Amino acid sequence: MRLIAIPFAIIGPIVTVVGLVSISRHGLVGSGPGALHGPFRYLWLAFAVVIFGQSWLSRNGLYRPAARRGGWHLAAAVVSSLGGLVFGLGIAIGQLAIAIAGLAVAGLLCLFLVMDDKPTASGPGGVSD
Repeated sequence: MRLIAIPFAIIGPIVTVVGLVSISRHGLVGSGPGALHGPFRYLWLAFAVVIFGQSWLSRNGLYRPAARRGGWHLAAAVVSSLGGLVFGLGIAIGQLAIAIAGLAVAGLLCLFLVMDDKPTASGPGGVSD
């Protein structure tokens, strides 16, 4: 796993700096490579809003248990959903660096939420020993 992670650890910061420099020089315009044109841009944004909204509103959604637990779980869920929306926005306007940053934030925080999602009772039917 370390051999696989080494190139990403080296290339990641370089791509991040190049993306930030590109954003500072050119601004956030919808003409980047891969920018969606016309109504597709708005459809993609609507899709991202629906997907992350469903994660909050659905009874089996990822963010619903985190919201009930409160504290850092709720904060991680809010930031994760915002990262997902930033991913959708970055794809829609053609800014891949922003999209990848949003996806990384959303993915890492979702990973923490899933790993920390433990059952509250230790036995069947909520009976602890």
